[in-house]
Amino acid sequence: MKNIEEAMAETGLGGYFDVRVSGEDFANSKPNPEIYHFTRKKLGLRAEECIAIEDSSYGIQAAVNAHLKVIAKKDDRFGFDQSLANYQVDTLKQVIELLKNME
Repeated sequence: MKNIEEAMAETGLGGYFDVRVSGEDFANSKPNPEIYHFTRKKLGLRAEECIAIEDSSYGIQAAVNAHLKVIAKKDDRFGFDQSLANYQVDTLKQVIELLKNME
């Protein structure tokens, strides 16, 4: 959760999220979609109303397994397969513009 809070503060994205959930609270790790199912239900949303922001292959696969749209933060360090993502961004700040264009 600490890393999530730091990313929200650093990017200015915090105001766009009503709920923050960390994988440390779940028995099964990604690519298991448990974290996404839990969060979607907590928000009272259908899968088609949700977007996941991920960088890793496991995270993207978990979001796909939960039937969410996926924004991939491009990663050149680890060679993750991000081909299943619906969108890609170079920086997290670009997510704001992408979300505005989706409205």
